[in-house]
Amino acid sequence: MHMIHGYGNSGWMIFVFMIGIIILSLVGIVLMRSYLSTDTPIEILEERFKNGEISEEEFYRIKYRITRS
Repeated sequence: MHMIHGYGNSGWMIFVFMIGIIILSLVGIVLMRSYLSTDTPIEILEERFKNGEISEEEFYRIKYRITRS
């Protein structure tokens, strides 16, 4: 089974290398998006409350801590 012709026995290594480059690129894109997020801490907190990730009590406790500092 020859997936990449003309490279002898190293064809599979080139294939693995290309897959690695693709995976690293995707990870880089995901990390860049998270670091470039423009949401404020309050907006993130409101989103978490809206999605039901935190209770109302937690929401107000965390909001107090954020606005106090």
